[in-house]
Amino acid sequence: MLNSTFSRTLLVVIAWLSLAAPGCSKPPAAPPAPANPPASSAPADMTDKATPPDGANAPVQATTPATPDDKPGLPRCMHLVWSGSLLDVKNESPFVPRQVQLPSLLKQLRDYATDDTVKALLIEMQAFNGGLSSFWELRTALQEFRAKGKKIHFYADAYDTRAYYLASIADDIVLHPAGAWEVAGIAAEFTFLKDALALVGVSADFLQVGKFKGAAENLTRNSMSEELKLSLNAMLDSLYDNLLEPIATSRSLQRDQLVSLVDQGILDPPAALVAKVIDHVENFSALHTRLAVTYHVEKAAKAAKTKPNLFELLSPQATESEPDYPHIALLQAQGPILYSAGDPTSLLGEDAQIAALEFMKTLEKIKKNPNVKGIILRINSPGGSALASDILWLGLREAAGERPMVASMGATAASGGYYMASAASTIFASPFTLTGSIGVVGGKLVFKDTMTRLKVGTELLSRGRNSGYMATSRPFSPTEREMISKSMERTYQLFLDRVRTTRPQVKNLEELAQGRIWSGAQAKSNGLVDRLGGLQDAATEVRRLASLPPETPVLIYPRPKPWLQQISEMFDPDARMDLALSRFVRTRLPFGQAVLNALGSTGVLQHERAAVLLPFYVEGL
Repeated sequence: MLNSTFSRTLLVVIAWLSLAAPGCSKPPAAPPAPANPPASSAPADMTDKATPPDGANAPVQATTPATPDDKPGLPRCMHLVWSGSLLDVKNESPFVPRQVQLPSLLKQLRDYATDDTVKALLIEMQAFNGGLSSFWELRTALQEFRAKGKKIHFYADAYDTRAYYLASIADDIVLHPAGAWEVAGIAAEFTFLKDALALVGVSADFLQVGKFKGAAENLTRNSMSEELKLSLNAMLDSLYDNLLEPIATSRSLQRDQLVSLVDQGILDPPAALVAKVIDHVENFSALHTRLAVTYHVEKAAKAAKTKPNLFELLSPQATESEPDYPHIALLQAQGPILYSAGDPTSLLGEDAQIAALEFMKTLEKIKKNPNVKGIILRINSPGGSALASDILWLGLREAAGERPMVASMGATAASGGYYMASAASTIFASPFTLTGSIGVVGGKLVFKDTMTRLKVGTELLSRGRNSGYMATSRPFSPTEREMISKSMERTYQLFLDRVRTTRPQVKNLEELAQGRIWSGAQAKSNGLVDRLGGLQDAATEVRRLASLPPETPVLIYPRPKPWLQQISEMFDPDARMDLALSRFVRTRLPFGQAVLNALGSTGVLQHERAAVLLPFYVEGL
């Protein structure tokens, strides 16, 4: 970490020059937000009335107003270009690739739905990446737009499963002549490392509570257990059904027809047209020309990428100040759950983490801020430390107090992620959310054979019969195994008790737990989730529970860090080394991402006596 004030200042100046930032001749004149900001002059980080916010960011795309001379009399059709990575909260750093914030798109679609002058949307998808859960929220917003009697035209050069699921709500689906309809269904591939670890003399010694809890199976087995396979197959059936049903309905197809098309895997444009899964085969220019006969097509302007000036970079307060007007806190819980923070790499857009000690600081600010009138807890987490999860559960309950708190699940809110969600009185999820996995796993990796092969001697001196139970030179002894098993069982029972506190209506919780994984749709049916809905639904519910007016803004927590702090953290030498190594493994080695996911789980398991962790990672949900 950089400690020299001179070094930090020099670094900031260099970073600023490299960005060619405008407006450096004078500091920004940004007056503090008034205590009761009028709707017409809301602070920059104040959201629009009835939808979740873009935090401190301008909308991703701003509407270009029609001019009187532009094809008078024709209805307006807004042309939206969707590209980049779709995330709950985007990183505004200029060092990361293009990212798009889900709340911004939801807000934009709602605005167009209520704008009487906008009669249609032309959506052009260009390498737009996101999970099915996020696409479900977008698709729901598009469905609400169509319900107003408005039309949607959707264009892509090719359609994979996720892209087509989103496009299928449109009135007019257009495919490029050289493209393809590549809707092949849903698949999940799992990597098992037991024999690979054995090649280097490493063995995994783990215990679990819950017969379906397979969080360590990738380390302890060469193939999936029948219990875990049963759980995952039932979950995949649910995901597949929730994928096919809305597509078949929107395209007026029988389910069997659609299944047959999906089983073909890839359709060329003429075949897709005959199968009625698309409406036109043409390039974007031809589509635009066709629509221009009926509509005044306006391209929505993109907001310029944020480039701070020198004074903003040096400003110590930046954006961490506490809002002093009534609002709802959108509390972001993203990534694995840890007790304390790892290396900071947020400026480079690396994966987030939920560090309990840091997260509690945010909760303390919310607890003390009377202007926070309600909380939306947005969770995207596979779980992690059992201790940290319970610390956060209690912290969330205390921070909310008498104020309403609603949980909104993203792609994953399982195990420790569900632990956190259960602190809320109401839980929303998408049909594609991965949740549940109420169980506990714990153990260690043993390097005894590795040491022997390397001719490395180890000797353990201890006082206390079980003091060396986490030693990596040997597996657990029988007494240590009994001790750990009892401790994990207590953790499991505490997990169940926490869930029962807010969900007393779930009478068969023990049966639903056992480490079993559920889709959001399954969880809604069995009572682990209250409603299927997204961020907008959660915001509406908090306003209802707190009797708040619809214009009450929703602001993102934790508040963004100042630029100077982000740049300083980015140049931590340890963080740079870990970042370079992880990128090399991810991009250059076979099964690199699978190895990193397994090692990430191992990192939690090695440092925690007990973990509440999802047994796998599924990309694209």
